[in-house]
Amino acid sequence: MQLTLTNAGGASVKSKPTKIILFGICLSIVIWLMGYSIAPDKKVFLMNMSWIYQVFWLPVHLICAFYAIRIYQIAVESCKQSPSTGSARKYLSYFLKKLLISTFVVIPFLIMDGIDGYQMVIEQYIEMGQSGWLMLGIWSIEWIATGFLWIHVLLTLKLTIEFYSEEYVLEHLDQILLTNKNLPLLIAGVQNSVVIFIYGLATFGYIFLVGGEASDFVALGISAIFVLIAFLGGLLILKIRLEKALDDECEKQVSTLNAQNSFQDLQTVTGFEISEQLAALNSVILEKPPGISKKSYARLRLMKAGLLLSTKATFNKIELNKALFKYNEYEIRLSTIGMTELRAVLIRLAAPASGILAKLGVFTLH
Repeated sequence: MQLTLTNAGGASVKSKPTKIILFGICLSIVIWLMGYSIAPDKKVFLMNMSWIYQVFWLPVHLICAFYAIRIYQIAVESCKQSPSTGSARKYLSYFLKKLLISTFVVIPFLIMDGIDGYQMVIEQYIEMGQSGWLMLGIWSIEWIATGFLWIHVLLTLKLTIEFYSEEYVLEHLDQILLTNKNLPLLIAGVQNSVVIFIYGLATFGYIFLVGGEASDFVALGISAIFVLIAFLGGLLILKIRLEKALDDECEKQVSTLNAQNSFQDLQTVTGFEISEQLAALNSVILEKPPGISKKSYARLRLMKAGLLLSTKATFNKIELNKALFKYNEYEIRLSTIGMTELRAVLIRLAAPASGILAKLGVFTLH
């Protein structure tokens, strides 16, 4: 399995969690061998689909948790514009803290599966013996891995709120709206949706082959909802602060116009004849770019008017065109920012959502 991530410099990084895959597979095999060795009825154990699928199912949980952590770390590095550095002790401390939080988050599911698992152990004790308790241990590891996935998805939303401050957005309008080089958190949302898509496929495989429990659908639904909340919440925060920054720019232009004594003091823009300037007032200001909101259009008209009625004696035709293009692009990009990423997220979340709805009977006539 390979997932393309984006580092602090914006370059693609092919992340290959070889160690995690090997660790997960080895751990699954070791636990499986332990279960086999203590099972009273070896033939029944070998035919048990739950034990067969767990050899694949446990590594998938660990890989998805790994990618969620890695996606968040790369987003942090991109926001800092430098790779994170730290000692092994620092990373261990981080892991232990997140381990405690993840365990706390999934306690209700551990209890629910613990109750169901206890009944399973009692019912199958003659054939499976003590191996049933090992299965409960596997479920616990998988739930804690899911907890890691959840909290790191939500941490991207927290990072968005902290990173895209009003001051930062105002200072980096060109980077965000024109060059589109400063949106690592939107990219992280798309990458998280890929992780949930993989997690969803593995979950449906488990449900189809083993049967699954209601908690499996709940876990998948929560995972998809968290990814959507983190992405939409981050996009909303970004757009709100972009709106605020553009409003501030517009207020500056309006203040400049109000400070002018009279229209008789206005200078024509260098390089424009009077007739051309009047034509510009009609065509440039009144022309509405497709797709922008009414608020964006009103703001854009004020910005253009401020530029065309400027009293700067040195304001020439080239500068005017550049400024008009910039503010025009600001509003167009504001209306479309994140839409491509949102479509990608929704497409990847469609599979888990369809599976959950099908389970609930939405697609049936009953």
